[in-house]
Amino acid sequence: MSTAESCALSTTGRAPRLRAELRTAPGAAVCVLLGDLDLHTRDIAEPVLDRALAADAPVVCVDLRDVPFCDSSGLRLLLTLRERCLLQGTALALVAPSHRVVRLLQVAAVEDVFAIHPDCATAVADLVGGNG
Repeated sequence: MSTAESCALSTTGRAPRLRAELRTAPGAAVCVLLGDLDLHTRDIAEPVLDRALAADAPVVCVDLRDVPFCDSSGLRLLLTLRERCLLQGTALALVAPSHRVVRLLQVAAVEDVFAIHPDCATAVADLVGGNG
């Protein structure tokens, strides 16, 4: 997997609580999020997610393994990305979401609307290979 782009912005002059990186993998554009995904950091994640979708890969993977916290703003961002992927005909996979992110998806009753996979390779195999 190669890193294609990194975005880490802060309007406060302090280190941001989220880093978003756009990477490439066979068959996928991968957005790796590291840190909290919330009202204060969604502006960091959103442009990188936009570029992942614009990459025209068959699958957009959002790696959430290092996201310890996600609020309703972050959830809305993921749901909007899902809608945009559906319109474009691109598969979306959430990769290895942390326990707290999974719990948020369950509480919001949306865990079944996302394809959740342990890694990007499995997501691509399942979603492009016709198994998911």
